[in-house]
This record gives sequence, C-alpha cells and structure tokens, in this order.
Amino acid sequence: MATRVIDELLLRGLDDWLQLAEVVFVVGSADPALSKDEKKVRTLEVVSEMLDGGLVEAGDVTADGFVSWRLSAINTIIDRWSRLEELPGIGEVCWLANTPAGDAAARTVALFPAAGPGEPRRGAVS
Repeated sequence: MATRVIDELLLRGLDDWLQLAEVVFVVGSADPALSKDEKKVRTLEVVSEMLDGGLVEAGDVTADGFVSWRLSAINTIIDRWSRLEELPGIGEVCWLANTPAGDAAARTVALFPAAGPGEPRRGAVS
C-alpha cells in the first residue's frame, strides 16, 4: 500500500505543497478500515519514508512561501501532532514539498502507472 500512497502523494505534490491533512486523507482512502490511531502511525511511516528517500521536504508555509525545516523533520512532525486531540486539519502540523527527486518519481508514476497492487509499473524496465 505504501508505494501506491506515496505515488499518489507525489503526483499531488507536482501541483502544490501537501498539507499533512491531505496525507492523512490519502492514507485513509487507501485503507478505510484504519482507526484514527492507525492512520497516525501509517501516515508517519509514509512521511518518514518520503523524507528518508529524499522525495519531499517538510516545513511551514509563510508569506514568503515554503520554508523547509531541513533538520529533524519527522521529530518536529511527531511533536506538533502529539499536541492535537484529533487528526490534523487544514494547515496544521506541517506542509510537504516535493524535491526534484520527488517530481521525477511522480513523472515516472504518471508515465508508467502500476498495473495493480504489487505489480511492476507498466512500461518500466526491470
């Protein structure tokens, strides 16, 4: 599931920065049976994987645009989310911006979408 969720998020990230609430929505849409706590865990796993893979940066959106946190992003996300009683709403916790590597991965997804769960991307060379 994580690959399909990440693919969807990177495609969305081609057009605009992603709010954490949007990541939670995509995670929940991929597995509607998840509880609130499971959505949080799964969302943090997905964001961590995207950060570790160099596909996105986390930060804030200010009047000057996107401002990357650069350091310890996942810890900042966990800390800010722990202060909420519910799942994040619009603009809460953080925003994610595709990196050039994330944009390139999204364009590959657009050109060669997965044929189905666990199957290689159509047209991709193995």
